[in-house]
Amino acid sequence: NAFQLAFFTIKEAVEYCIQVQLKLLSAHWPKKLHDLTPATTRKKTRTKRLVFSAQRIRNATNDGQESEGALVKDIHPMTGKVTYTGLSEVIANEIGDVCAGGQICATRRGAEWLSVNSASVAHGFQVDHVGNHPIPQLNVTVEVHEITPQGLEARKKLFNKRWSARLKDIMIDQL
Repeated sequence: NAFQLAFFTIKEAVEYCIQVQLKLLSAHWPKKLHDLTPATTRKKTRTKRLVFSAQRIRNATNDGQESEGALVKDIHPMTGKVTYTGLSEVIANEIGDVCAGGQICATRRGAEWLSVNSASVAHGFQVDHVGNHPIPQLNVTVEVHEITPQGLEARKKLFNKRWSARLKDIMIDQL
């Protein structure tokens, strides 16, 4: 299952994503949930610092820009909830799909904004370019950046392995 949230600013979106990751890590999950699936396995560093605890949520951000065309806001006829449709929304969806559980990913514009404005974000973090993601149906390739909250750096090693394997798969498919 997946869901999307819309924010007015990159700052608000990233602060929310960081809060989600930190709260999931510190939540008191029922013991029956641990190790139920690979995505609920508790992981610790060699120094016994908790890296993952139960549920892992993927977070992805993409800012809507005029260069990506109109972002159409509508009301869903059945639920009454606001929906968005457009290239920016499709890209956000794709970025969410390439994220691993427990990872925060962003497109280039968001990463650039964060690099310049990091002091304005409530929690410390690091931004790293992890690769490019082709979206064949749109005929575009999007830069993917990882946002790692301070204190969760040990997660990067796991995400880097996953991303490297994924890139090898893409290269083989393109040959």
